Amino acid sequence: MDMTEDNLSDASVPTQAPPSRLSIMEADGAIDPRRVHLFRGPSGLIRATIEGDRSLLRTKVVRLFPLSNQTRYISILDAKDKEVCLIKAADHLDTESQRLIKEELARFYFITTITQIRRLRHEYRTLYWDVETERGERDFVVKWSTDTVLWLTAKTVQLEDVDGNRFLIPDVEDMDPPSRKFIALLQ
Repeated sequence: MDMTEDNLSDASVPTQAPPSRLSIMEADGAIDPRRVHLFRGPSGLIRATIEGDRSLLRTKVVRLFPLSNQTRYISILDAKDKEVCLIKAADHLDTESQRLIKEELARFYFITTITQIRRLRHEYRTLYWDVETERGERDFVVKWSTDTVLWLTAKTVQLEDVDGNRFLIPDVEDMDPPSRKFIALLQ
């Protein structure tokens, strides 16, 4: 075989280029959900394959708008928490992927409901809570900021403790009088 420069120039030229990132995405940046497939790996981690793009051994599923739009705009993140793709609506995915997204979102956004506040101590922007929840007694610590004590409505408060656990008081007016006095400290 002649190995001249002329022969090497056309030796292994692909006949078709791989799809570009833009060709598998919709105009608004969301991916065509028919191309995304989620499954559990051997250690229980969520894995993803995006046809025509890549496969990921470890992914995280999060909501783009966790408070205002919980059923649409789901983001698939890689192991470094970088967005890999955006899915407008999970109901366009295959059945197994839909089930896994539902499970992962429920696990990631799990919120414990507070039914009674037994004690609340405040020390320099740190709140020490002793509460009753739907699943029993809990003690937790919240660093007070607009991100950790979040008023969702005039009656609903969401708290996030120093460990990332979320707690919800669905309606402050439904709480007993001593609990309402503690809540007044937050306003």
